[in-house]
Amino acid sequence: KIGKAEAKAKAAALARSQEHVLEKDSVRDDEDDEEADDAGPSLSQQRKSRKERRAAERVAEAEAEAAAKAAAKAAAKAKRREAAEGSRAEAEGRASEIAAKERAEVEKARLRHFSTGAALAEAEGEALEVAARRVLDTKAKAEALAKAEKEAAEERRLARIARVRAAKAEAEATAKAKSEKEANDEAKREAAQAARQKKREETKARTEEAKAGKAKQAEAAAIGGSLRAEAGDRWWRSLDDDDPITCEPIADLKYPPFNLDEFGEGAGGGGGPANKSSKGQAVKFWFDGR
Repeated sequence: KIGKAEAKAKAAALARSQEHVLEKDSVRDDEDDEEADDAGPSLSQQRKSRKERRAAERVAEAEAEAAAKAAAKAAAKAKRREAAEGSRAEAEGRASEIAAKERAEVEKARLRHFSTGAALAEAEGEALEVAARRVLDTKAKAEALAKAEKEAAEERRLARIARVRAAKAEAEATAKAKSEKEANDEAKREAAQAARQKKREETKARTEEAKAGKAKQAEAAAIGGSLRAEAGDRWWRSLDDDDPITCEPIADLKYPPFNLDEFGEGAGGGGGPANKSSKGQAVKFWFDGR
């Protein structure tokens, strides 16, 4: 839009300048015609050739103006096409090409119509300055946009890497926690199983010891009964034990011995229940009764 406004303003200024020149030329032609009529045929011929030159100059100016307008239209059309395509690099290239074409056209017009004066030179300088400014602005914008896109892409890449690392660390922590929990659960299960197994073994051992103790107690009772039956009232004659205190044979006693069960846990002498060891086995300790 700014380029179109500038082109329209320049075209209007150039048109006003041409109209002013045409008015001056017309007034000058009229004055020359009057002088030619007064001066004669030779001066009239000179005035005519001057008028023809001026007409040629006006034609040249009109051609230069048409070329400038055509170049401006081509530049605007190319810029619109570049904006629609969205290609910055192509826009820069085409803008440079158009600016070069404009400069070439202006240079050609200036070389062909050098006599157009300072107005054409000023217009040419302004056109070149505007074209150069546009090229620089376009290039700066393209570089800034490319830099911003590059920075945004780098930020996205770093953010993606950070997300991947965080997800990986979280997954590793979850897997580690799960592994530790499974190991703890397994250890608890093994400990519970070992405790149950140990308890079963202890229960089984106590049961077997109790059974063995009962069997030995029954065997001792049977042996004691048979000894009493064989020896009558002196059943201790068949004992091979010694008194733990006097170290005298129990069988030599003239009266029946006793064991600790008579005064403690077990029943009285006469082959009563024997003491038990720490393992549940029956043990008899016979003592001198006196």
